[in-house]
Amino acid sequence: MKPSQLAMSMIALLFTGALFAGSLYAQDRSPPDQKSAQPSPRPEADTQATLSAVVRVRMKAIEGARSAETLGAQREGSGVVLDERGHIVTIGYVVNEAETIEITTHDNRTLPVTLVGYDHASGLSLLRTLAPLDGVTPMVLGSADSLAVHEPVMLLPYGSGAASLGYVMSKR
Repeated sequence: MKPSQLAMSMIALLFTGALFAGSLYAQDRSPPDQKSAQPSPRPEADTQATLSAVVRVRMKAIEGARSAETLGAQREGSGVVLDERGHIVTIGYVVNEAETIEITTHDNRTLPVTLVGYDHASGLSLLRTLAPLDGVTPMVLGSADSLAVHEPVMLLPYGSGAASLGYVMSKR
């Protein structure tokens, strides 16, 4: 997948909450044509696995960072673990002009990360952990194609109890 395609896919995940709409309530992780009508035997485990992919992202800006005046010298946001190699997508301004970046996992482990890339067109950044992400299940990526305007979605920032309901307002 090209970086621009990844960025566009992640926009749907981060900005509409589509990351959760497809995976929390999915019957299983099979392709749509292979899904059974039977619910998952362990919905709580599926939910916890999905939630484990959402991490807290914290940064400290470099000395004299131009963005520090408006965004602060220390910033915090959420990110989504994409794969077993520790790639994480987050909103770009959270890590803009960072001296150090770290994530906190669902089980309160703090790990250093490095900035891999920033996509100017989407405003998203790609991070990578510098240590293994044991116990974190990467987010199952879906497609925003099946989401309709005005469809309800769940928004998941890092932290338990922080979920909220939203609606798809437009698709571009």
